[in-house]
Amino acid sequence: MPGVRLEKVSKRFGEVRTLRDIDLEIADGSFTVLVGPSGCGKTTTLRLVAGLETVSSGRILIGERDVTALEPRERNVAMVFQNYALYPHMTVYDNIAFGLRAKRMDEAEIRRRILDVAAMLGLGDLLARRPGELSGGQQQRVAIGRAIVREPNLFLFDEPLSNLDAKLRIGMRTELLKLHRELGTTTIYVTHDQEEAMTMGDRIVVMEAGEIRQTGTPREIYFRPADLMVARFVGSPPMNIFEGRLEGGAFEGAGLRLPLPGIGSFAGRVLLGVRPEDIHLAGTLEPERASAPFSARVEVIELLGARAIVTFALEGAEIKAVVEERQLDTLREDTDASLVLDHHRLHLFDAESGERV
Repeated sequence: MPGVRLEKVSKRFGEVRTLRDIDLEIADGSFTVLVGPSGCGKTTTLRLVAGLETVSSGRILIGERDVTALEPRERNVAMVFQNYALYPHMTVYDNIAFGLRAKRMDEAEIRRRILDVAAMLGLGDLLARRPGELSGGQQQRVAIGRAIVREPNLFLFDEPLSNLDAKLRIGMRTELLKLHRELGTTTIYVTHDQEEAMTMGDRIVVMEAGEIRQTGTPREIYFRPADLMVARFVGSPPMNIFEGRLEGGAFEGAGLRLPLPGIGSFAGRVLLGVRPEDIHLAGTLEPERASAPFSARVEVIELLGARAIVTFALEGAEIKAVVEERQLDTLREDTDASLVLDHHRLHLFDAESGERV
């Protein structure tokens, strides 16, 4: 399946510039997720690839073919929208068949394709129903089936699961990944949900304000965020940030002094990032990984089954830690606890630019 390449792609709506010189390469057969806050440009990027919007500058290639000026029907892509976009007066069968009939395909071939896709998506018993007789999850399967049956070079998904309840959304994520492995079609998937991005993407593209902030695997994005925006956006609960200074190979700030081995000669104002799962109760982390212990007051304990999110107060700031349920017996709200940081998992960012140090 062909990959996709965007070269210096920009988009303006009047005086508003929504995309700024986007350079992006999406590998053949990959599942690439565009993620970022509302208004970051991810859906605009998808619509430009689909041909639903025209670029203001730059070019778009699918495989080696320049599609920048081509109409959507000439690009051989299939798009699944957030609102499903099904025809309410048509049966499931006719909804899936609609695009193929528009191409004047032989009806026997249409039926063969629809039955194959229906079997793949569990729609075999629903082909005679209309969309109003289906659940949200079933309607989404129909929309996906309509895309698959076209056998496109490229799948484009625009927040396709956001209308589903939490349990169904998790199930559909799994089904989409299975489907991708079976078909191997290059896929671009847009979501604002960073958890969805982390669980689904081979590659993740984090966007903000019309620009790409970082591209990488889920592990790269999570464990080595390129800047403060990525660090704060990816992760739930979000990364804790401490303001301070780096001098003599140690961080000082928020009442802490933490020697940081291997930091080199960098000195100046920095932001120290610590993910909630890398804050531990003193004595529960291997000594070679643990920082010097420090005291913080327990404010709120939120139990989530096998773990809890615990909010602590430290020097007037709040920090959050993920604590195993079996360790909660030692914690009480409005009392002090002794904590350590995993100094192998700390992140430093320049206080001015926000770039990773």
